[in-house]
Amino acid sequence: MNKNKFLCLLCIFVNLCLSAQTTGNKAFQLNVNNGDAYLNCGDIIQLNNTPQYTIEMWVNVTLSNLPDRFIMFKKEQTDEKNRIKVQIEKNGQIYVMQSNDADGAFAQTPVGTYPESGWHHIALVYDGEKETSDNGAMTMYIDGIKLPLSNATFKSTTGNIDAPFVVGGPSLNVEYDEIRIWNEALTPNVINDWKNYKIDNFHPNKTNLIVYYDFEDVSNTQVNDRQGNYPAIFKADEAEIKSNDLKLYQKENIPTTIENIITTDNNNLQIISTAKGVKLISTIPQTLHIYNVSGILIRSLQINVGTTTITDLPKGLYIVNKQKIIIQ
Repeated sequence: MNKNKFLCLLCIFVNLCLSAQTTGNKAFQLNVNNGDAYLNCGDIIQLNNTPQYTIEMWVNVTLSNLPDRFIMFKKEQTDEKNRIKVQIEKNGQIYVMQSNDADGAFAQTPVGTYPESGWHHIALVYDGEKETSDNGAMTMYIDGIKLPLSNATFKSTTGNIDAPFVVGGPSLNVEYDEIRIWNEALTPNVINDWKNYKIDNFHPNKTNLIVYYDFEDVSNTQVNDRQGNYPAIFKADEAEIKSNDLKLYQKENIPTTIENIITTDNNNLQIISTAKGVKLISTIPQTLHIYNVSGILIRSLQINVGTTTITDLPKGLYIVNKQKIIIQ
């Protein structure tokens, strides 16, 4: 493939990606620092007595502005005998708590795990059959990266949690967007593949989506659930729906059939798509930058002279040092 043809294809690809970006994205923001400031999603019964779930959302907070901590989300009885709860400390430590009939467990990350500021994608995955967090019973990801959680033993199902699922509180100026609850344990590849996209029928697990708040359909203080199951309520004097700068994309606008090529325009680097991943043949030591279809940098790495193979990239289209490659 000559250089002009490649640049033409690259321009088409970039234009498609830009046209796929959503506009006017909105989020839920808390405006008061007390325990009543939250989004009340009702009693999501699919989280009761279940062996699996996935809860994911985008969160924007500056930890140094917190008075103490904030609750990301919870479904918790007053006596705490049955609950699901994630709490973020001002020092960046994350606590994941789950109880079933007072038989509770909690896992925690090291101090400084949660990023200091900005929009970040958070996902909590529970699979009760795996029993311990070391074995994957409870897994947490930030921006698609698995977090170190202390080992704890969780029961094989959640409890019968007679309480609403709520997002937020007590905290000030914390924003939430793209709240999604699934009745299965999503794989890390699926979470990572879709964290930057609106959910549509192209999602492989769409039939297992229970709740989906994108905050684009709001009537007074009611936030409609795109799945139609659990419309949520917030207090107008304590929270609001506002526009934000989180960049999300529509999956269906992204090209899915682009031919694999061996790119040789860069004299120092050859990039080859194989059944096992991406093979890189370099004639000099250099830094490699890999971008996903959203134009987001997902990895930078140093490679030496010779052959380097990357095998852990999910299927999809990538730009590697300004050259395109598709992994099928």
